[in-house]
Amino acid sequence: MRIVGCGALTPGAAPVFSAWRRSQTFVAERWVMLRFRFFPVPITAAVATAILGVASAAAVTAAPNVAADALAANAEADHWVATWTSMPQLTEPSNMPPPPFTQGSQVMADTTLRQTIRITVGGSRFRLHLNNVFGGAVLPITAASVALPAGGMAGASGIQPGTAQPVTFGGQPSITVPVGAEAISDPLDKTVPSGANLTVTLYLASGQSSGSITSHPGSRTTSYLVRGNHLNDTTLSNATAVDHWYFVSGLDVSASADTGAVVVLGDSLTDGRGSTTNGNDRWPDKMFERLQQQSATADVAVANQAAGGNAVLSGGLGPTALQRFDRDVLGQSGVKWLIVFEGVNDLGSRGSPSTANDLIAAYRTFITRAHAAGIEAYGATITPFGGSGHDDDAGAHEAARQTVNSWIRTSNAFDAVLDFDQVVRDPSNPRRIRPAYDTGDHLHLNQAGYAALGAAVPTSLFDTPVVPTSPVPPSSTPPTSSTASSPAQGGCSASYQVANSWNGGFVAGVDVTAGSALIRGWRVTLNLPSGTAVSNGWNAMFTGTRGTVTASNTTYNGTLTPGASASFGFQGTGSGSAVTVSCAAA
Repeated sequence: MRIVGCGALTPGAAPVFSAWRRSQTFVAERWVMLRFRFFPVPITAAVATAILGVASAAAVTAAPNVAADALAANAEADHWVATWTSMPQLTEPSNMPPPPFTQGSQVMADTTLRQTIRITVGGSRFRLHLNNVFGGAVLPITAASVALPAGGMAGASGIQPGTAQPVTFGGQPSITVPVGAEAISDPLDKTVPSGANLTVTLYLASGQSSGSITSHPGSRTTSYLVRGNHLNDTTLSNATAVDHWYFVSGLDVSASADTGAVVVLGDSLTDGRGSTTNGNDRWPDKMFERLQQQSATADVAVANQAAGGNAVLSGGLGPTALQRFDRDVLGQSGVKWLIVFEGVNDLGSRGSPSTANDLIAAYRTFITRAHAAGIEAYGATITPFGGSGHDDDAGAHEAARQTVNSWIRTSNAFDAVLDFDQVVRDPSNPRRIRPAYDTGDHLHLNQAGYAALGAAVPTSLFDTPVVPTSPVPPSSTPPTSSTASSPAQGGCSASYQVANSWNGGFVAGVDVTAGSALIRGWRVTLNLPSGTAVSNGWNAMFTGTRGTVTASNTTYNGTLTPGASASFGFQGTGSGSAVTVSCAAA
């Protein structure tokens, strides 16, 4: 078990069943149970056509076991990986489409819905997931298309001319998604690079005849609604903007067997409350950008399965993490890693020794089930909430948080620990978030705080022998600056990147890579320009704050085999653009 993020600062026709390749004991009925609100249902011809889109419905109805075997065999030939996800939720009244797109129980009649999503790992073949898991009526999609957004931007209402391409389901341009179901499109041949935004446009002629619809309210991305069929229009006139995603829940990319996804199970702190609308600067976004900067991890997709207000045990918004684990983790394609960063809403609503014990039991369940599926499980400590509505005068909620965090750090149950508490807590008042990272509600992080979390995740956690070393096109948001040193034989090299910057401050990360021989310790020298200082660091032991600063390995990240890497990071004041680094084996 590895603990990361806790360095001390010394001076202060698609194979739809591919997700189940790891366990051949799952048959068709089990898969549908997951996709249909966890209720076991028979596979009818209509259901098979809606979900599979490619398999013969008659074959599935007549011989479900044979069909399941055939689909499993087909899954072995291809490898689908979740490259973008959004956790499906029942839409609250305040997040419904505004009039005239909601009229009583009729939603989006004669309406074009245009949305942008940011894929992680790119490719040349994709498939789209449309979701009606919380719908109160069937979801009739008249037509769908994908395109490149105008300017390549998230939240753009326009598309680039000539890039629109139809999406089909079982060879048909339209589909009616049953109540409680998810539909997966036919494979779509379209080349989209890693980190690019993609526009998904849907047209609903009759709309959905229910006030209960499926969405992801916390999209932090602007979508557009307009009357009439404007599926492939390059511009939308008089469109209504809403900051929600409706009906879309995933995009898979066809990739080599080496490519894999990391699923992040979380709440509003992962969903990005406090991040920038259309900025794609949630902490999983920042982690993804760092993964893209190294060829060894450029084929790691990031699937954000978080929602504001979500809880692990009970209550909260949407299905609890325990209830949705099958759907949102095991049900995703190509998953190799899991990060669990959730529990603050459980502790904030009823923090007690009993709640702490129940959370720990839930984490053990996640770990056991992930391992059974061949997935490595990483746990993140719960960040402070002192002074927020989650705090209590008696201190019971904080005591429960400390109990849970202590277990995460010391139990050795997770394969690695991301000590997010250490990264963002205020050194002078550890019950609270550092003021520079606080949105003001003392619970959620701002852009700098999310950048710090993203910079604190070592890319080496995903640099395994199954990850390819061939480069992938770089992220659309490269680091603002970077420097690197060259390794001496048997020594080490260091590369430096500014992960985020603002007026008067920045967050930076450093990757240390061993040379041609094993090393058992390292020391990085950072040369800071005048006016720049280190104020907080993680994953390394720091000496000095200004001028020449040294960062040395901790007890858990000093030994590196040839070519292996370790990462550390820090927050600084001033400008991070002129920092230079060098590395020496200790």
